[in-house]
Order: sequence, then structure tokens, then C-alpha cells
Amino acid sequence: MIRAVLIELASLGDEAGGLRPGGAEALAGLGELETGPGQRLAVGLVDDGPVREGLLDRLRTAGVRDELARPGAVTTAALAGAALPDRRLFQAALVRLGVNATLPRCAVVLADARHAAACRKLRMTPLALGADFTDWRDVPVLVARAIDPANLRNLAVALRPRLRPDLEDVVVTRVEPRRIVARAGAWEALPGGGRVPRDVHVKLPVEVTVNLDDQGRVASVTMEAPAPDALAEAESYAERLFARGEVSEASPPAPGTTHVLQADERGRLLLRRARFSGAVG
Repeated sequence: MIRAVLIELASLGDEAGGLRPGGAEALAGLGELETGPGQRLAVGLVDDGPVREGLLDRLRTAGVRDELARPGAVTTAALAGAALPDRRLFQAALVRLGVNATLPRCAVVLADARHAAACRKLRMTPLALGADFTDWRDVPVLVARAIDPANLRNLAVALRPRLRPDLEDVVVTRVEPRRIVARAGAWEALPGGGRVPRDVHVKLPVEVTVNLDDQGRVASVTMEAPAPDALAEAESYAERLFARGEVSEASPPAPGTTHVLQADERGRLLLRRARFSGAVG
């Protein structure tokens, strides 16, 4: 089983010195994968030359801060006394990460596919940009399947960069060789009218199907629309909530209310349950 993933820093950068699309989100997602109960996948960066501070700064700006703040998060050829694809660089990275794992228990993400053969000789699992993947959003899925293709929790985490960003409560329900099926909650707008304000959204169950190609990369994602009767039922329920005065526009919710309206970053009003009873304390 894979216990650590080492990422060549150059694989995250594009030709103009910026970040590749999806790289920051994928890197953050890799850190959430589990290799066992309560054990997170160790994630480290390796660099073949002096550390690329500009690229690291762009990762931090993109939200990848906790991962880079960990001790030993970045190992350079100068620190290890060896360059890619020398085993000493990888072993030094594992030591700096504090991971008790051998190289056969490691995946390595490479910027240069020419290093893949050498990594296979070390019995590592190589994923090379341009050969094994072209979209960084595929990397968490590939690594999750390398850890354990039957781990539904990991697959749900790994799929997030590929799904609609406002989907919540993603749970993988079925895994097939070329397809992953999940259920999730999607925020859908109510028609409005009556006591329900305009642009109020409710979370409804949907099914998401992720189709894979023959290399395990995401080929397409489809999502079923919520059932019409589910939307009608949600609209009726929201109408009753507003009629009874059980919806608060303040957070924390006002006394006597059970639900709260929260504006998201797109300005949509999300109707969320705050508690099951309007009683306070």
C-alpha cells in the first residue's frame, strides 16, 4: 500500500512560471487521503535544484499553506546530496517528512517522463506529467486508487477537484473498472413566490457518475438533475418554514428558528438547518 507521495515541484509549474490549473487543489486533496484508520498520506515536494521560491509562494497564495508549513515539506537536491531520480533524494525526503516507509510504498509525481523507468526500478509508483496525466486534477484519483481502489472515503475526497465546487456531502456508492458513482447534495434554486424570497437555494440529493479512461483518469463527469418531486417537496417545506417564522437571516440563528439563510460567495441564499428545535438553552 502507498504510504507517501513525493511530488517533483517542477510538475506543478507551467512554462510561464505560474501554477498549472488544478495543482493547488489537488495538492491539498492529496493531504486528506488516508493510508489507514486515522493515518494520513504523507505528502512531500522534491526539487532537482535550488528550491523554487516563486512557485512555492504561488502555492501559498493559492491556499496550500498547511502542507508547506509541515517540517521537511520540501527537499532539494542540495539538501539530499543527490538529484532526480537518485534514490538518495527520495529517501532523504521520507526522512525529512518523518515517514517510516520504503520506496516501494511511495508514489512519485514527475515533471519528466524520462525519470519514470528509473523510479520503477526503485519499485516506486511513478505518475509522469504528459504520460500518466495531463490534468493535475486527475492525480488525487490516481493516487487514491494506488493506495486502495476499494477505499470509498478516499475516492470521494480525490474526486472533489473534478466535481462542481458547490456539491456537498459527496459519498461514493459504487466503483467499477471504468466508472465511479457517487451521491451528493446540490444546491438548487427554488422557484420563489409566496412567502419564500427569490434566489433561495435548498440542498437536494443528486447522483454523480465519473467515467474513467483505460488509465484511470477522469474522462467525463455527469450529474443527474434533482427529481422534480424532490424540488416540489422542498419548495412546500420552505414555504411552511417561512410561514411559521422558523427561518433566521442572522447567524447564529435567532431564538425560535430552526433554519438560517446564508449567502455564499456567489450571492446565493442557502437555506440551511441550524437546529431541530426552536427552543434555546
